[in-house]
Amino acid sequence: MKTKNYLMILVMAATLHTTTVYAQDEAPTKTTHNVIKLNYGPGLVYSKIYDFDNGEKHSTSSSWDLSIDYAHTFRSGLGFGLNVIQSHLNAIGLNDFYGGASVYYGLSTPKGWYFDAAVGAGYARNDYAEHRVGYGVFQQVGAHYKLSRHLGVGAELRELSCYYRKPHNWEEYYQKGGRFGTQRISLTVGVQYYF
Repeated sequence: MKTKNYLMILVMAATLHTTTVYAQDEAPTKTTHNVIKLNYGPGLVYSKIYDFDNGEKHSTSSSWDLSIDYAHTFRSGLGFGLNVIQSHLNAIGLNDFYGGASVYYGLSTPKGWYFDAAVGAGYARNDYAEHRVGYGVFQQVGAHYKLSRHLGVGAELRELSCYYRKPHNWEEYYQKGGRFGTQRISLTVGVQYYF
């Protein structure tokens, strides 16, 4: 009987100690409700690229992607975001632009790490196709480290696809049922401001 009581007291003490340590570790890290992110980095366009102004075709291209994002999270970590991206296609020296909204999830850890993910859709525009306006879909995962309560640095893996109306002579360049647009994946680094 005494052994059972000692065991129960030991379990209660360990639980109380763990709860106290966790609460102390978590105290400096306040819940992040808003974040602004600025990222830049290289990408790979894995779809065919057609520059109809110059009549050029490329099977792939590297890119440089610049993005600015805002996200708001609720207590659960789930929230919404706004995303703006410029992707410069090095093979043709021209750009895709994207602006849209996303479903966002952010998670802060007691050790100062901040992980996030987003999926969204929005407006796309280019400066190389016959039809300049279309739509885009976007997804992203990131890992960031908070240098202070308000400032962090990190890296993000992003995928962006931009689709546009097919040009009049589409069948000459590609299969009849294919889509016209660009798809890329990029690895960017940047800074974050939390408030």
